[in-house]
Amino acid sequence: VSTQSTWGPLALVDGDAVMVMLCVSEALTPLAVKERDGLEMVLTRSGRPIVLVNHRTEAGILARHPLTTIAVPAAVDCLGPVVTMIFFDALSHHLLAAQQMA
Repeated sequence: VSTQSTWGPLALVDGDAVMVMLCVSEALTPLAVKERDGLEMVLTRSGRPIVLVNHRTEAGILARHPLTTIAVPAAVDCLGPVVTMIFFDALSHHLLAAQQMA
């Protein structure tokens, strides 16, 4: 984990970085631990994440940090990330279209 923060995507995080993070897994699963650790690393590097959460994860995340969140529908834990990627795909498409129109 410490080497990943010196190279790779976490090396790009600084106070000016705004990123979208996905935190939709149940609190006790290994994936939820990875999501929480990634969020902590981003916050340690003064990043400003926009966190996609569902009603099961929102309270736990917001209790620790006042973050900007976007609520997504809850799904079965193994499908949560896949379903939420549909949102990311639509968001990236609309951002690209808006950028090309400008």
